[in-house]
Amino acid sequence: MLQEHNTVVKTYGFCLTRMTRFTSLRIVKAGELVSRWLLAVGVGLTVGACAVVDSVPDEDAAKVVSERARQRWDLVLKGRVEDAYAYLSPASRAAVSIEAFRKRSSGRWWRKLDIDKVDCRQDTCQVRMTAEYDLYEIKGLKRSIDETWIKDAGTWWYVAGK
Repeated sequence: MLQEHNTVVKTYGFCLTRMTRFTSLRIVKAGELVSRWLLAVGVGLTVGACAVVDSVPDEDAAKVVSERARQRWDLVLKGRVEDAYAYLSPASRAAVSIEAFRKRSSGRWWRKLDIDKVDCRQDTCQVRMTAEYDLYEIKGLKRSIDETWIKDAGTWWYVAGK
């Protein structure tokens, strides 16, 4: 027997078909329960499938971005910073001056660069690289570098970070 006391009960309803009160004590028929579970599983599978479709890597984009990242870093390693600056996205070039880019990208410290992973989704790619560099008398230091590349007007561009 339910009795009402001085309590506050908040009920929230989320209705895909018909309104159901979750605070009632009515018995749910087995057929209703099965149909609700099937509906929940169907919605879950649909949402999951959408997430899987979005995360399918684009292998052609990964190859192109890997090649462009390699070309850009080869220019930085050779000290051709002005040419490497041309790989920046138009928005990055508007935000970062050539002088600021030159200070950040001086090639005198870098020795070599290996591209470890390229992960592409739609019009964005994340590139993970390992760079080997010298710092004054300390030789052969390694550092992980992450870059973001975007596709704009059919061309892949490097997005300048911090």
